[in-house]
Amino acid sequence: SMLDQGTKDLSATEFTEALEAMGVQLGTGAGVDTTTIGFRSLVRNLEPALGLVGRMLASPRLDPEDFREKKTLQLAGLVQGPD
Repeated sequence: SMLDQGTKDLSATEFTEALEAMGVQLGTGAGVDTTTIGFRSLVRNLEPALGLVGRMLASPRLDPEDFREKKTLQLAGLVQGPD
């Protein structure tokens, strides 16, 4: 859940705004054995979108503070259990 939270040089907000400015829709997911990334882009924005997604993959932000926040939310969900 942290993969789309920016790059080493772009915060999560800056990264999201850059994608939105190009009209790119990004989806990420992770399982035990897989990681999936998909995006939709207009043809005219494909090259810059690939560049931005490539930067995300090559150097994801992975901020320790963001990790702690995501971990807390995940643990709270586990404690709450299925509804």
